[in-house]
Amino acid sequence: GGGGAGGSATRGTGTNGNVFAGGGAGGAYAKKSLLTVVSGSSYTLNVGVGGVSVTDNTVAGGDTWFAAGLSTNCLAKGGAGGTNLASAGNSATSGGGIGSSTGCLGDTFYAGGNGGAGNATPKTGGGGGGSGGTSGIGLAGSSSTNTGAALVPGGGAGGNGMDGSTGGRGFDGGVPGGGGGGAHTSSANSFTGGTGGSGQLVLTVKALGTATRPTATLTLANLTQTYDGNPKAVSVISDPADLDRKSTRLNSSHEWISRM
Repeated sequence: GGGGAGGSATRGTGTNGNVFAGGGAGGAYAKKSLLTVVSGSSYTLNVGVGGVSVTDNTVAGGDTWFAAGLSTNCLAKGGAGGTNLASAGNSATSGGGIGSSTGCLGDTFYAGGNGGAGNATPKTGGGGGGSGGTSGIGLAGSSSTNTGAALVPGGGAGGNGMDGSTGGRGFDGGVPGGGGGGAHTSSANSFTGGTGGSGQLVLTVKALGTATRPTATLTLANLTQTYDGNPKAVSVISDPADLDRKSTRLNSSHEWISRM
């Protein structure tokens, strides 16, 4: 699924101090090992977009899924967004999004990593969590530095939180499904968190077994002929009808020849 957006940071007008928001959680991973598809049927695919941070709402990443008709066969949940923070206090911090596999569908699924909390010492927004991957759950973003989570096989890395004395927007999560980093502000300006990485959907198509050739029957007739020196035709009846076939006859030299 798509990564959650990093939390936004807003400091009240006319106040002093710093505000540090948490990072977004990574999107979950889900796998359906075997699904039989039917030629001519319709299937629906959706790739979850990464959460886009806004200053007044926590934004999760979108779900990624595959569906046959009305039945959803495989679904990976998007990561939760980091908590937005608007505060008049000094060194205020907020928590990161929590990774989860709840609501996933499939044979195997792994949660994305948690987003890191904002941290007043050092002065950083929280790192984004990494997405779940083929081998396990995603790693958590840092709550003690601004570092986003490293990627696991098949997953995406979390974005770094904003650090430094002036503040700014969090960094975007990696594709697929990394959580966005949390924002930091030390002024009256508001900064949004990083955008979560978009999800990913991988389809592997396999032919099951070996195709069997259909059975056909050929019936030959008019095989007994009186020789008079001229070629003699035979009849060929096929079941099913209209198959490409050869008919055989005896020529004037007593040789069997074929005709397409």
